[in-house]
Amino acid sequence: MTTRSCIVCRNKQEKKDLLRLVKYDNNILFDFSQKIPQRSFYVCYDKKCLNSLGHKKYSKLLGTNFDLELNLSRLKTYFINSIKQMVNISFVREKVIIGVESVITYSKKAIILLASDITMRSENKLLKNDKTFLKLPVDRFELGSWVRKTEVVATGITSLDSNYKDIIFHYQKVFSWEN
Repeated sequence: MTTRSCIVCRNKQEKKDLLRLVKYDNNILFDFSQKIPQRSFYVCYDKKCLNSLGHKKYSKLLGTNFDLELNLSRLKTYFINSIKQMVNISFVREKVIIGVESVITYSKKAIILLASDITMRSENKLLKNDKTFLKLPVDRFELGSWVRKTEVVATGITSLDSNYKDIIFHYQKVFSWEN
């Protein structure tokens, strides 16, 4: 187990549970593969730690200004694209449940993805289940396109490999406070 420390809170965690930042060509990049051969820093997938990167003392440590808004936007785009890829792979493997009623009646564990424009009524019906929910910043038409439908407000994924579980977990830690 390889551990690293977050540059903000100094907590030690497994390397895979931290976001790696790399200084490259006077810019700070996210290194999701954790393989870019450059000077790097690690930060928790945590709202407080990520927000702190915008402060001046970290600009000095990083050697450049860290545009927090831009980088959080890039991070969100990465997560959404990864979740979309996860849905596409699950769809091909027939591991996807489509629609509110199908999600409600599915009795096993699943991760449920909700469109941002789901109605309160449908959302409340779904939240009565003991499944993991993730409200995404995509509308019903985009979520529908991920599962080859015109529009879908809820879809479930019934089987995930560990990489995608980590992506879901990290997305929830960073962006769940926005919903």
